[in-house]
Amino acid sequence: MLRVKMFVLYACMIWGLGLYTHIMEVFVYDKWTHIQGEVTRLVQYYETEKDGDKKPVYDFTVTYTIDGQQKSVEKIGFSGKPKFREGQPYLVRVNPQNIDEVRVTDGGHVTFVWTTVICGGFLFLIGAIGFFADNRRKKRSVE
Repeated sequence: MLRVKMFVLYACMIWGLGLYTHIMEVFVYDKWTHIQGEVTRLVQYYETEKDGDKKPVYDFTVTYTIDGQQKSVEKIGFSGKPKFREGQPYLVRVNPQNIDEVRVTDGGHVTFVWTTVICGGFLFLIGAIGFFADNRRKKRSVE
């Protein structure tokens, strides 16, 4: 019975992580000041995976201007095919209370949130099936 409860607990934890991420993106970061930056550096390198395959990884720098100051922010270790190139505009979100706090994202939080919903759903389903199977076994042993 304890193992069954653990599946449900893990599902709730995963759902909580997804909910927290979504709330932060929609209700906090999205309210920050949006500034149009520019990709000023894009570097591609390869990381070797456990099976020996090499996967491309990208680092990039976005430069933007706020309050008359030119600033840069780096994003490190972005894997997958980049949707941008050097010189292309890129959105930067800046905290209005602290202009040194910035958020550079590519909108991938939606994928993460859906992944937590699906994974949590599977764990919850496994826990529910185990719970009903365990109760059924207990009923049979009583009779």
